[in-house]
Amino acid sequence: MKKTLRISRREYKVMLDQRLFVDRKEAALELCLDLHACAKRLKKIEVDGEFKKVRRREIVFLDTRDQTIKLNRLVFRMRTEQGEKRETEYTLKCRSPDRYVAAGANLKSAKDFPAEKKLEEDIGAPFLVRFSKSHTVVGPHKAPETLADAAELFPVLGKLKRDDRRCSKKLELQPVNSMRAFERVLSGPMIQFEKTPAEVALILWSDRAEGRPLVAEFSFRYENQAEAYEPQAARLAMEFFEEVQRMDWCVPGGRTKTQFAYGTPG
Repeated sequence: MKKTLRISRREYKVMLDQRLFVDRKEAALELCLDLHACAKRLKKIEVDGEFKKVRRREIVFLDTRDQTIKLNRLVFRMRTEQGEKRETEYTLKCRSPDRYVAAGANLKSAKDFPAEKKLEEDIGAPFLVRFSKSHTVVGPHKAPETLADAAELFPVLGKLKRDDRRCSKKLELQPVNSMRAFERVLSGPMIQFEKTPAEVALILWSDRAEGRPLVAEFSFRYENQAEAYEPQAARLAMEFFEEVQRMDWCVPGGRTKTQFAYGTPG
């Protein structure tokens, strides 16, 4: 019997009103103060630190014109770090409400591209659980132009089917909806759920380096490689997540980043 992958990370995500982040620094400071207030109201939870560290990346979702990759329940993402370390990562992901569907997805990378592998539990508002398996590799800066090119990173992308027929490897890839998102990841604050620490992130997307925010997401996550999560920590995390959603910043029914990229409703 095939061994089931362990959930190495639990991540809680809620979309925010991006219009409130035109002044990013001031908004991040105010958001952090409100997070401290949430923790104080609930007790047994501590929030420490401020949003200080910023990572800048370009995000592109790649698919065929008729979105063959998405129709095969996969997402293919290209992410390029900005600055001196201009490294390009490619992630192939399967997300599903069924843990075993996600865990069983074939995302194996090619031999020359060793992958970082994850099985995560994504928790969206109000408390919507999805399981996400992903393999990430470091690859060429130039985006693959066809399914054949993409299959050099992830062979399964050369074996996709549509209407029960194998797709041509010559199918061209393009940025989904011609979108290239400039992403800022702000981090720094930590949440303590008794003995369990959680990292906080604020993610902002714009269409250019100094463009107005298009998408804003707040998240926190904690990890355990053995999937030995403490019930008390999980309960406190759930209560904190529910409290966060009551803040004026939040749009609990807002579109996720992937939904925004594909132009699908929330």
